Amino acid sequence: MAALPSLMWTMVTRSQPAAPRSLRAAIVLVAVLAAALGAAVPARAGTISGQLQAAVDGGTMTAQERSETLAAYRALGKMPGSDWQVMRATVRRLASRDRLQALALSVHSSLTVAARRGDAPVGTRDRARGSAIVVQRMAGSGWWFHPLASAGQLNALAQDRKTSVATLTEAAAQLTRLGVPGSRGTRFEYLFAWYGAGPGWISSMPQATLASALARVSERAKDPAWVDRALSAAEPLHWAPPSGTSVPGAGGVDPLLYPQKRQYLVANAEIWSLIGMDELARISQDARTGRLADRIASRVLRIMPGWADPDRAGWTLYAQGAQAAGEGAASTSYHQLTVQGLRRLCRSREGAWCTWAERFGRDVPASISVAPGRGPALSGAQ
Repeated sequence: MAALPSLMWTMVTRSQPAAPRSLRAAIVLVAVLAAALGAAVPARAGTISGQLQAAVDGGTMTAQERSETLAAYRALGKMPGSDWQVMRATVRRLASRDRLQALALSVHSSLTVAARRGDAPVGTRDRARGSAIVVQRMAGSGWWFHPLASAGQLNALAQDRKTSVATLTEAAAQLTRLGVPGSRGTRFEYLFAWYGAGPGWISSMPQATLASALARVSERAKDPAWVDRALSAAEPLHWAPPSGTSVPGAGGVDPLLYPQKRQYLVANAEIWSLIGMDELARISQDARTGRLADRIASRVLRIMPGWADPDRAGWTLYAQGAQAAGEGAASTSYHQLTVQGLRRLCRSREGAWCTWAERFGRDVPASISVAPGRGPALSGAQ
């Protein structure tokens, strides 16, 4: 579009002197209108309706989904309470930063559930039957697409042999549509602010968990295309923030639950990120993924003593590191999640993993069954 005014001006300046003034005037008018139209494009891109229409034009969103999103957005404006104001402000901010087009389907899922479920208790989750897309109500910020819970749901569908391959692949396809592709992998972004990070942050645990789930979809469907999507979901774990989710540490790599807090090392998150990468490496046979998994494993074993609760033998701290100072013991659900992960690693990697699983599992029933996004209620952004 920018080339059009230049072309028109060239036509005017090259017109023969004998050309009628009316023709030259018409050409100039077309050039001016084209220039004005070109200048209007960025303004349109910065609006909610314009960004959603761009998503429709780009093929990532249907016209019906756009209409539903706008209707839900308007409905929130009539609801009392600060949560809905925060949701609306977040959507406006994403549009003004030209981010809404990329995140249109996440916003669609979030806003439509908010308009339908309204003021349900904080922590309530919602998903359609057969879907892996989970939306959760977060304190003070409304309903938002929850990547980790969604990854856990897809994992559950993939491991449930009663789920047909058709249902599983459809659920996986719907969920992967919510990802934002880029040069360093597909990001599954949280759209509520957390620990100082604004909407758009990502986390190792959901990325790795989703990667393992997509790899399982590939196994069930016998379709290698899902492995490519799994590797794309895992790609952020190969990179440091802000584009990625991992940082180098003595002896290996820390996959961060909250990349905005580089010195905040969460026990269950690092362990389950490792499990996700191990599973992806097993199914994909990708050497690069396997090397990263080994670096994570080396690091986790090196710092494992730092997660031991000094005030309660056999119990874990939720996190260690400079930013976790004074935080204290893990809750029962998080401790169970850590122990279940260690038991998984004991079976797959053996050795020291079994020692730590035994030490921290003394007060935890051997029969517990916990996976990221499922089982005991998880607080916070998890």
